[in-house]
Amino acid sequence: MTPHPSASSARGGGGADPATAQQKLTHHISLLLAVVASRRWHSFDRIALANPGVFRMISDALPRHPDADGDSLLHACLRHDPPAATVVRILKLVADREAALRCPDGDGRTPLHVAVACRADPAVVKLLASVDSSTCAMGDDDGRTPLHLACDPSDDAPQDGAEGSPADEKSSRQHPTVRALLSESLEPTQIEDEDGSSPLELAILSDAPIAVVKLLQKATMECLRRKTGDDASATKRRKMPEAERPSVEAAGAAFAGSQRRSVARKVSLELGSVPAPKKVSVLAPMKTYSIINGRAPIFALAKANNGMDVVPIR
Repeated sequence: MTPHPSASSARGGGGADPATAQQKLTHHISLLLAVVASRRWHSFDRIALANPGVFRMISDALPRHPDADGDSLLHACLRHDPPAATVVRILKLVADREAALRCPDGDGRTPLHVAVACRADPAVVKLLASVDSSTCAMGDDDGRTPLHLACDPSDDAPQDGAEGSPADEKSSRQHPTVRALLSESLEPTQIEDEDGSSPLELAILSDAPIAVVKLLQKATMECLRRKTGDDASATKRRKMPEAERPSVEAAGAAFAGSQRRSVARKVSLELGSVPAPKKVSVLAPMKTYSIINGRAPIFALAKANNGMDVVPIR
């Protein structure tokens, strides 16, 4: 049975020297990592999460532990497919949730990277992504986002000492994992890693299921549509400066003036007051003269044998 360390016992008690206290803390963390690797989550909850003081002490010391490789407690748990309830309890206990979710491990990977790479439960992936969606677009040391890792099954992170999920179970989790990531952010579909590969290209190259490829195609097109739509909307929303906008009274007066000019022109045409011709063209054989008022022909003068008549142009 794994001993349950208290905060005082882990520090070695009041009379213990610092070296002895550090040795005891290192021993307790080694036992805790063994519990995590064997996925005894009930024991883990009792040891690490029951006492907030113990949790803080373990969280502070774990990254310096020789077996942790720079992992935080959240990283260490996510490598071994923890239940969502355990992840929720960890997130409730951390002092700075945003810092905990953006904290990189030795490979520059956030907890979301690790969860995706180790094919954690899609519910856990969804939980981490929804708490801080900006982590969906963060890249590791290779420039890969969590979506890149979800699309490339060959990039599974090792789980030393763990039994690991069966291969068919990991494969079945790929589509819901990709969907969980895309539901929080479409931006990673446009990001390329250090090799110049997008998540969609990695999915195609790794022979991902057709459902995954189609999902990525739709997400990529939707992200592009939103970007171009936002640009167009911004142009349409660009308004005239307030100082340059005509007042309601001025706009009404301008409209009334245009209406008066239109009525006056109609009356003028009905009375036959045609503007003086600016151009005359002779059309054989009728010798028809077109009077153009600068905008469009209005009347024609048809020259006959004994006089000249004004007739409308047909």
